[in-house]
Amino acid sequence: MRQVAKRGAGLSRIQSLKEAARRSISIEHGKGLAKMELQLLLTQYEFLQGQFTELHAKMDELLEQIPSSKQLLAMKGTGRDTAVGFLAEVGDIQQYRHPRQISKLAGLNLRENTSGKPI
Repeated sequence: MRQVAKRGAGLSRIQSLKEAARRSISIEHGKGLAKMELQLLLTQYEFLQGQFTELHAKMDELLEQIPSSKQLLAMKGTGRDTAVGFLAEVGDIQQYRHPRQISKLAGLNLRENTSGKPI
């Protein structure tokens, strides 16, 4: 103990730590509860993983039904989750006559506002 602690570990301190450890909850009692909690957490994790798998399968199924989804997924850097989120917010792209309508829907006013004079 003294070799590990280097300083601050006198004999009386070591004895008091051992006594406190002896009176505290033993490792045997805590081990069973920790094992039970770990098993519960693993069960919850497996349940959530199953739900995510079902959700992704449903998203793939719905994407196949939307004609414009293939073009969205063909864009570099656009994955299934991005395409699903975009289509959920925008809806059918065919209802828009111009891309600026989608920008306006998003609350963006993408136009340059300059006086034409050099700064």
